[in-house]
Amino acid sequence: MLNSCKLALHVIAERTELLVGVDVGVAELDLGLQFCDSCLLRCFVSVHPVIFRAAAIAAIEQTAGRVPVIAGTGSNDIAYAIELTKYACEVGADAMLVVTPYYNKATQNGLIASFTAIADASTKPIILYNVPSRTGCNILPETVASLVKNVDNIIGIKDATGNMHMTMQMMQIKQNNY
Repeated sequence: MLNSCKLALHVIAERTELLVGVDVGVAELDLGLQFCDSCLLRCFVSVHPVIFRAAAIAAIEQTAGRVPVIAGTGSNDIAYAIELTKYACEVGADAMLVVTPYYNKATQNGLIASFTAIADASTKPIILYNVPSRTGCNILPETVASLVKNVDNIIGIKDATGNMHMTMQMMQIKQNNY
């Protein structure tokens, strides 16, 4: 019987960003979100779906609409990412943070197909998450341009590449009104 796991909560409180590792039990999900300004619910790769669902409900209930809750619903399994995304939409998450499919080393066309399928399943905005040092897969600026031009609910990107040239290219995409 699965009764606990580790969650990562990215909480912004009083303009200070914190990444907090929390050991939680299914029956005791007080996430301490009473005073946060925003909440990103992101579970570690091995988290059990029951824990994700319980944590999503707890985060949404404890923030009580005061702050946006962004659910990390990406996965290397696109069907599972779609399942998590649909669930997070149903229970009231405000947006989804979707990482590139880790371990898979998808092509850029594969990334377009993956992100489009997840976005099509979502009733909420999608924020792409590009962290190639962790996933082995980089979303190129041209791919981002194609996605934001063709998929209405992709609204942004969290870029963790550390590549300023690429960041400038992403900003140019925004300036080109995509």
